[in-house]
Amino acid sequence: GSEMGSLQEFSGWAVGVAMSLLSSLLSSLGLNLQRKFHFDNHHLAVMDRVSCWESRTWAIGIGLYLFSQTFSSVALGMLPIIVLAPLATAGLVFNAMFACFLVGESFTFGDLVGTVACTIGSALVSIFGYVRQDDLPLQSQLRLLARPKFVQFIVGEGLVMLSLYAYAVLNERRVSRNVADSAGPKLRAGLIFAILSGISCSQTFLLGKCCMELLKVTLLGEGNQLRFLATYIFPVTLLAIGILNIIFLNRSM
Repeated sequence: GSEMGSLQEFSGWAVGVAMSLLSSLLSSLGLNLQRKFHFDNHHLAVMDRVSCWESRTWAIGIGLYLFSQTFSSVALGMLPIIVLAPLATAGLVFNAMFACFLVGESFTFGDLVGTVACTIGSALVSIFGYVRQDDLPLQSQLRLLARPKFVQFIVGEGLVMLSLYAYAVLNERRVSRNVADSAGPKLRAGLIFAILSGISCSQTFLLGKCCMELLKVTLLGEGNQLRFLATYIFPVTLLAIGILNIIFLNRSM
């Protein structure tokens, strides 16, 4: 009985790893298709440029990115964050590949070394990172989220994001005012928006995990978490931050 249970847990863990890698693959492809649109559009004459909403390439890219979140959600329900976070570095490998093929970026020896290191690290996490995790109903999650250190961290992170966003907008305005000397401010704005996208992406990981835990507890018959109003704060916040993440991503490109 215990061996069968362990086998089922390991099988669920293996499926979670596969779903996480598939999500990274599709997400990287979608992001690079969006980058391809922005790259090609930037090199057109100003009068020939089009909105992203009019581009089929961009639409396919954003569609793949959103679709990849389905597999990410499945992985969140099967794996602990401590395993999922390192596995997300597989996205760096896929990003490097697709950027080379779709956007025409160079792939240097340093990129190769970094890609191999990420691949080895992800493999080691996949092999040795399996740990048993307890289910987290709503009350347990609220207790964890209400810890003073976590509250301080979230408030501090929010203030950092607001400061970075203000600085990025300031650089964007410098670009619009002085087109001839826009390389520096444009690079800084793009870099800051990329950082903001990374921070918001990590927040969606946490919120997605909270949502999947509540759904799992409900489906396993351990208590209907959907009857609590506080349960719905998680998916609403997740949706809002997910939209912000997409906005930051596209403004960084």
